[in-house]
Amino acid sequence: MTDQKFATLKRKLQQEPNHADVMHYFFDHFADHQAFIKMSEPVSDEQRQKAIHTMLLINLQVLLGKPNVALINPFVLAVPKHRLLHGAFLTEGMSVGAFFYFEDIDSGLVGVSGGRLGDQLLTARFTLGLLPLSTE
Repeated sequence: MTDQKFATLKRKLQQEPNHADVMHYFFDHFADHQAFIKMSEPVSDEQRQKAIHTMLLINLQVLLGKPNVALINPFVLAVPKHRLLHGAFLTEGMSVGAFFYFEDIDSGLVGVSGGRLGDQLLTARFTLGLLPLSTE
């Protein structure tokens, strides 16, 4: 897992108009790659976890068009060197989702597909201005 891949992901997040292309880059170059998993660690900071959980609920309500969305087993991991938070989740409709967020640029992307959505990927960019920048 090279620093260049992280820089490319960050650049795409900031500049690419097609959200799905950015999410596909994340899936293709990060999501299930062993090197990425090994450099990730669980986030124990309660403020970060709550902010991510709230962001997921708000975005999923909009993306799925449902006022109440239940998350199943959401988890948040961090790659401190790159100031990156990421994770995955399921919804009650068995849709599968993932997200990533760069703390230093306060920008992230969430994507959800599966379940009643079939192969359709729905995405949304987000910010979490309430999170203090990590000094890890």
